[in-house]
Amino acid sequence: MSKKRIVICGVVACLCAYIFADAWDLVPGMLTTKPLDNPPAPFPQVVATEQHPVETPALQPSGALPNAATISSIFAKLQSDPRVGGNVSGIVTDPTTGQVLGEYYGDRPSTPASTTKLLTATAALHELGPETTLATKVKLDGASLFLVGGGDIMLSAGQGNPAAEVGHAGLADLASKTAENLKSKNLTSVQLFLDTSLFSGPSYSPTWDSSITRYVMEMSPIAVNRNFDANNKVAPHPTNTVIQAFTQALGAQGISVTATGNKTSTSGAQEVAAVESAPVRDIVSRMLLESDNSIAETLGHLVAIKAGEPADFNGASRAVIKSLKAQGISISGVALSDSSGLSEMNKIPPRTLVDILNHVWSCSDCKLTAIGPGLPVAGLDGTLHDRFGATAGLGFVRAKTGSLSDVSSLAGYTFTAGGRPLSFAVIVDNAVRVPGLYAKPAIDEAIAALRK
Repeated sequence: MSKKRIVICGVVACLCAYIFADAWDLVPGMLTTKPLDNPPAPFPQVVATEQHPVETPALQPSGALPNAATISSIFAKLQSDPRVGGNVSGIVTDPTTGQVLGEYYGDRPSTPASTTKLLTATAALHELGPETTLATKVKLDGASLFLVGGGDIMLSAGQGNPAAEVGHAGLADLASKTAENLKSKNLTSVQLFLDTSLFSGPSYSPTWDSSITRYVMEMSPIAVNRNFDANNKVAPHPTNTVIQAFTQALGAQGISVTATGNKTSTSGAQEVAAVESAPVRDIVSRMLLESDNSIAETLGHLVAIKAGEPADFNGASRAVIKSLKAQGISISGVALSDSSGLSEMNKIPPRTLVDILNHVWSCSDCKLTAIGPGLPVAGLDGTLHDRFGATAGLGFVRAKTGSLSDVSSLAGYTFTAGGRPLSFAVIVDNAVRVPGLYAKPAIDEAIAALRK
């Protein structure tokens, strides 16, 4: 291939990738697959590739939608696929009307894995509010200093970054504000307590297998970057990390600290400093993109507080379901034991998942608009960055993934070849014959087949 042709191909590939990203609302531009109601959230830059040229979704949708027989056949083929060792349930709808186009046991309560996070996101945005921020406060009573967790588990140990979701607020900034106040009171030596009383109940859900704990932080209303260690693994004891980081930050400001442990702040304690997290909409987007379990459980606990429920796993489950019902979303067959989807006890019919997706699609000024941009794009980012390969779904699927040892699920949006939007949910659970992860490529092929 000549150098001139290589350059031309590279330019064309970059242009195709940009047009695709523009149509999915990933980068600035005039193209879109759906009228925008709010400015899209920022996303990573798109990197062009020669292996997978991408066509843009049609801007004037036309052509037929897949019929019930076609959809039933696709799901039946998925069920008989040797890579699928469990039970298939699925449903496909037209999100513009909510019409069910086809289903395969669409009402069967199935173990959803991390597609549970769609329920958590819907409840969190609706109940907490997309623009709400979470405050980490410092209170003072005499020489007793209380660091009070308010639900921000993505704190930076150093300075905050106002442009970031993770590390939006920083403990070093909080320490600087605190030290300034203390020095104005001629205080240079304090006893430090950590107040985690916002949450109650166990650190882990009683329904989780012990092996699950490596995928989620112990429940705490305060943490430094979800308590990830240097190897990006969830470390134990997030409160210890917080106390150590804040003690060091105060020391750097000339404040002598005796860290005493956990204690609820006294009634006479006065606020002396505070920092705020990124807005809830950005926190939800991060949770959906990365399928972050710690964020999901924290949001669930916060929804519980808003609903007047105990801030524990049971309270969070009841509060999320209560919120969905209030929003007019089908909760028939829904049973929750956590907010992340790590529990095998969770049961969600595919119909509930598409009901949420259709609510998101049709809302204009509603509180749920962060969910669409928060979903990963097939072959581009998040938990779908390595999915759909050379299938027709590459670049045309935006969805929430779910994975457990015996479960694989996917719920989101795609487009027909004629540009007609589809919402879908498919769950393979009880995969006892073949591990659940083996079903992923089979699911990808099934969803890609909807585009034909």
